[in-house]
Amino acid sequence: MTSECIECSLHPSKPAHFQCNECSSAFCSECIVQRQDFQNGQMETNYICPFCNIPADPVGVGNLLEPFWTRMPKFFTYPLQTTPLILAVVLSLLAIIFPHSLIVWLICFIVSTKYAYAILTHTAQGRLTPPSASTELFNSDVSQVFKQYVIFALFFFIFSLLFGWIGIICGGLFALVSFLMMPGMLMMLVTTNSILVAINPFVVIPVISRIGGRYFLMLVFLILLPAGPAALLYYVPAALPAVITLFLTALLKHYYTFISYNLMGYVLLQYHEEIGYDVDYDDFIESTQPGKKKKKITPEQARLHHIDILIKGGRHEAALEMVREELSDNREDVKDDVTLSEKYYDLLKVCQKRQGIIKHGPEHLRLLISSNNKLKAIKVYEELAADKEIIIPIESGLAVGKWLYKRGDYKRARVCFTRCIKENPKHAKLPEAYYPIIRLFNEHFNNPAQARKIGKGVLRTYPKHPLAEKVQQYLKTIG
Repeated sequence: MTSECIECSLHPSKPAHFQCNECSSAFCSECIVQRQDFQNGQMETNYICPFCNIPADPVGVGNLLEPFWTRMPKFFTYPLQTTPLILAVVLSLLAIIFPHSLIVWLICFIVSTKYAYAILTHTAQGRLTPPSASTELFNSDVSQVFKQYVIFALFFFIFSLLFGWIGIICGGLFALVSFLMMPGMLMMLVTTNSILVAINPFVVIPVISRIGGRYFLMLVFLILLPAGPAALLYYVPAALPAVITLFLTALLKHYYTFISYNLMGYVLLQYHEEIGYDVDYDDFIESTQPGKKKKKITPEQARLHHIDILIKGGRHEAALEMVREELSDNREDVKDDVTLSEKYYDLLKVCQKRQGIIKHGPEHLRLLISSNNKLKAIKVYEELAADKEIIIPIESGLAVGKWLYKRGDYKRARVCFTRCIKENPKHAKLPEAYYPIIRLFNEHFNNPAQARKIGKGVLRTYPKHPLAEKVQQYLKTIG
């Protein structure tokens, strides 16, 4: 990325896709909030700043691209992809099969130029793969191609006049300036589709100045690019048949042309904001990820994502309010949502909302237990148990105590069962807490007398409980 790259405020190593005008925060595609709504009869995606909850603006796809000077190998391999390679080979074969046919030469020239110009516009729109060589492409409007050669012819005509009437120095200076401005003029032709705008120095020169020194770096590449094909032709053995040399000459000419137009299109894409050329963000993302279908996001998913980004950005109070609104809707899909409940519980702790924890904590513990999330349930239970004002339902306490008992964590299990008994002194489920305590005293705490005492109390108080017979049988095993 360039040194001017805007990075995501939450992922500093990632380039930003959007920026908020209100808070100046920047967001990558993972952090921006997407909301899909029907507008003008079709589904539209709106990109929302998660902090300000207002639409954010794209920073420009140029921010997402690697600089053109770092991807030169990709420019060289671009014409070697299937469509441009086949087209270049076919056109080169026609050149050697019909070497003296003006009509064939003209057709090959138009097709090659049309495809090269299609590469330029295709790349400038953010499509980094070659355009398909469809009949639609070649049957479509070719005016831009001819406008390009009108510009060439116009400048050659002016050069001839200056060279013939004023002299070689003036003509040479005009030719040099025209050469330096030509890539900029072609890019303006793509942008405006107007010859008058493209040849207007008061338009082209400011565009070149906005791109800066990197424009001339592109120009250097455009000058050096033909050196490779020229050197290859220079070292082709003279013994090769003339037809092979002619074929290679034509093939390399097409190869260089496709590379040059791909490079100019990429520069136009990279600096489209400086030039004033509109590139649709959604089209660019879709074209660079052709195998990835655009995912439909429900309003619920968008809100959950919004909450996550607020948490990641440290906006805990705002995230807490959003979660509270979600839970207050009493929708069936969120009523037993453990993930949403956990977010709410964690945010209550971070924001130190003790009354909220007292109210929500036991419900969150119930959800964790029902989802069999043992580790988190034990942790939350002990956090809640540390606050004497929080009333934990006996069902939750018994479930946690049994898990601790099975894990062999007998001291913590005993504390858990004891709390169940103290907080629910007359509850019908208490034998479920007493029975493991009896076993703990006898088997692990070396206190069979206390085990017998508790067991006899259970038999007196709960003689008809399903566990009473089990307690009686166990008492007989105590020595």
